[in-house]
Amino acid sequence: MNLSDHHPMKQRTSARYGSTTIHPEGLYRWGEFADRIPFSRETWRKRVLSHQAPAPIRIGGACTAWRGSEILAWLENPDGYRQPHGEKNPPSD
Repeated sequence: MNLSDHHPMKQRTSARYGSTTIHPEGLYRWGEFADRIPFSRETWRKRVLSHQAPAPIRIGGACTAWRGSEILAWLENPDGYRQPHGEKNPPSD
């Protein structure tokens, strides 16, 4: 068995993102998990600002990503999810 076959990046199925497998230890851009979110990116942004969805982390100037563990926690209980204390939202662009 080749261990590289189980690497998270190997599990992406479409040319762009598609149905990416979300791993707790990974970081994911919006397009990698948007197909699992039942509303628009703007509604997601509003939920982030109201602490009802995970806050992204800033990776670079205009690059943000979400922790896989937080996405999975939100997917388990979207209506009951609250951001952990101490988590800061990045400035909105």
